Amino acid sequence: MISVKFINFYTIEVMGLDSPIASFSVKSNNENIKIRQTSNYENKLYIDLDEEIILGNHYQLELDEKIYEINMTDLVDDPSFDIKFNYQENDLGATCIDEYVIFKVFAPLAYAINVIIDYDNTQKIFALKREDNGVFYGKFYGFFDKKSYLYEIHQNGEKIVTLDPYSIACTLNKGKSVIIDKTKFKTKKVELEKMNNYTDAIIYETSVRDFTSYPKSEINYKGTYYGFVEKNRKYKGQAVGIDLLKKLGVTHVQLLPVNAFVGVNETKIKSEYNWGYNPYLYFALEGSLSLNPNSPITRINEFKNLVKVCHENNIRVNLDVVFNHIYKYEDSVLQKIVPNYYFRHNKEGLSNGSYCGNDLDTKRPMVRHLIINCLKFFVDFYDIDGFRFDLLGIIDIETSNIIDEELRKMKSDIMLYGEGWNMPTFLLDQEKSMLDNARLLPHFAFFNDFFRDTLKGSSYSLNDDRGYLLGNGYRYEDFINSFKGKYRDIYKFISPSQSVNYVECHDNATLCDKISIVFGKKNQKEILKALKLCNAINVLAFGIPFVHMGQEVGLSKRYLTNTYNTNDLDNQYNFETLINRKEQFNYMCDVIALRKKYNIFRLNDYQKIDEIIRFERIGDLGIRIIYKLENNKELSLLINTNSKENLYYTFNETHKVIFNEVGLVHLPVLVDSIIIAPLNMVVVVND
Repeated sequence: MISVKFINFYTIEVMGLDSPIASFSVKSNNENIKIRQTSNYENKLYIDLDEEIILGNHYQLELDEKIYEINMTDLVDDPSFDIKFNYQENDLGATCIDEYVIFKVFAPLAYAINVIIDYDNTQKIFALKREDNGVFYGKFYGFFDKKSYLYEIHQNGEKIVTLDPYSIACTLNKGKSVIIDKTKFKTKKVELEKMNNYTDAIIYETSVRDFTSYPKSEINYKGTYYGFVEKNRKYKGQAVGIDLLKKLGVTHVQLLPVNAFVGVNETKIKSEYNWGYNPYLYFALEGSLSLNPNSPITRINEFKNLVKVCHENNIRVNLDVVFNHIYKYEDSVLQKIVPNYYFRHNKEGLSNGSYCGNDLDTKRPMVRHLIINCLKFFVDFYDIDGFRFDLLGIIDIETSNIIDEELRKMKSDIMLYGEGWNMPTFLLDQEKSMLDNARLLPHFAFFNDFFRDTLKGSSYSLNDDRGYLLGNGYRYEDFINSFKGKYRDIYKFISPSQSVNYVECHDNATLCDKISIVFGKKNQKEILKALKLCNAINVLAFGIPFVHMGQEVGLSKRYLTNTYNTNDLDNQYNFETLINRKEQFNYMCDVIALRKKYNIFRLNDYQKIDEIIRFERIGDLGIRIIYKLENNKELSLLINTNSKENLYYTFNETHKVIFNEVGLVHLPVLVDSIIIAPLNMVVVVND
């Protein structure tokens, strides 16, 4: 079979010739063009043209009176491609204002593009005009707001119909893009007091669906953007939904992906489940989380309302974004519009550092453009407060720092953080936005897996590997470094504001499931004590506290370690557990209140931390952490990680207990010595 392609802007490669050629010619838009020379090498014919080809023209090769389309895809790897085709304006997609719409599409390999618009029970087809930098443009008059559309792209001899990667709305199940007049949305933004440091944040991770899907609660619109912020909703008298977050006192809610993803059929929402890490359209919202997936406008209004109500309750909204890969690249909108451009690859094939089949090539200017413009759109249009980057290590450092620079112009206290693992993508290690390069990314924070494993033990297998708080005294020195918001004993971070401190997230088994394996599933008393202790240190340590939904009451996933596509039962907030463990919930509320009350817990400077804090080991499994306060006052955390025996401690002077196994102590309790019960923490100040 004969295949024909351009290997650079002058040379055609012909493969599969079984016999000599009597005649051939190269055509551009049906006109013959000059050939400089031909050559043969390893059964391949190479045709060198007299002049550089012009992308946007339609090239064909005629061999012995038979026409072959010339594939242009390999040109995206030409060293000059990114210089020739680089469009940095912020107007790609469909821009609709009143009586007209403007389309702009980056498709440098295409020689023709039509836009097909559904209009009053018919279709209108408009041809776009090719302009500079590989962009096609068209301005058309009419009332196109809320109309659905597709692009018809002609390239490589094929006609491809696809959605718009920059569309901010789509129809049911991502069938078509939708034109939206953004000027018609008049939501007034809620002004929030500026956050001084990342360490002022307390992040609560959940998903729109998981937080609201429990079937017996008073939340009316379960599993939806709207249901997420229904007020005055309860389960057996206990506040749920937005009121639960408000009562906890968290400052930020982090939502699992809300960008349009693959994995849930929007006509069968209740029978399918997915976390959302299968991105399909970055600018559009997911329909399965809407009251009405058939209405693109409803999604937008619901999500804008979600953010607004959170802000009215002094809760900021961070989004989990997936810019490391796309779902099934070969079927993706990006691959259809500019084949092979958006994905990291070499001669051997695709990079797969994400282990999802592909990696976005973030160093390429238009991949970077897509990411940055998407993030800016969500900050501007939806008033988003921060982003958690899935597999941040796939993204290059230059792109990450440009993201920081651009978004901080819009919101000076925006939060940027992510998974800084060293993934095997086709990037040099010194180019990756990974934890080891944290000092090159001063405004990004990273999930601190050293903190996680030091406190509770390994997360990757449900075994009895114990962290310090579960009774492993050998991790004492690691605990000290973790508590300071460091990574091991190395200053990988510039400050504690780069350390996202967590003991549970949506990945892996829950904290309570891990503790149950360590202490035995039947030892509920010990399990719940250890849960409180882990949660307390998670919140009070230097750095950014990160809490996963239900961690405060010890939700279980039935010891499953990956529930990304199982069901609601495995992933939802089981409010019956909340009722049964009110003590644990109230304890977490008090721990958060304690962190907010004392600035010392939120220090963001390693030198100052070393100046005001010291550690005193008490036996094998106890520790006193002492903070210097003003006016010669001291505050101490006394921690007993022994699961069986009390810890005894005598002070040199009288101290007042301000926090114990119940939570905040409101009545004065003065002590000269103290007993710390097993798996417990007491907080005192000298009187």
